[in-house]
Amino acid sequence: MQRASTFYFVAAAVIAAVAVFCLWPRPTPDAADRLVVHSDPVPTPAAPSAPLVATSATTPDVVVETASPAALATPTALAEPPLNAPPALPPPAPRFATANPAQQQAGANDPALLAVRGSLRDYRAALGQNPVGTNAEITKALLGNNPRGAQFLGADAKVNDQGELLDRWEHPYYFHQISGTDMEVRSAGPDGVMWTPDDLVAR
Repeated sequence: MQRASTFYFVAAAVIAAVAVFCLWPRPTPDAADRLVVHSDPVPTPAAPSAPLVATSATTPDVVVETASPAALATPTALAEPPLNAPPALPPPAPRFATANPAQQQAGANDPALLAVRGSLRDYRAALGQNPVGTNAEITKALLGNNPRGAQFLGADAKVNDQGELLDRWEHPYYFHQISGTDMEVRSAGPDGVMWTPDDLVAR
């Protein structure tokens, strides 16, 4: 009798276990398909924005295109000239400036300049043309280095170590050969600077 009870007890336990196994709900294929592992979404690249167009406050003629609004607000967005740029040089004095009447009158009253003009006149009369070249070359010709070997400068003529004929302020004359028979002689005057109002001119 005791064995029969044990048998029935074991059988009932097995039947209960089979029933639980068979009746336990299982995931359907649709539910399995819904088990998706979620990951971070891939960001979509933003379309490039159109460049901002503006003009510089310092240089209105220049148009600036930039994608950064901060660049438009920054004054250094445009290339500016360096602060230590050298100043623009003044235009050079005309090499063959025309003498004004005051300079010609001053030359006509200067004995040293009149003596140089007389030496050039005598040279031209003797050789048919003026001497040519730099101050030193013309002075050399007037001192005797010419086809006739004649000397046309007086003993009181002033010549520096470079062989240049000097005015009464001991500044070299400037000889402007206008033609074969016409020569303009310019003295820098008291200030020693050529092409200034105090120049003396003889022709």
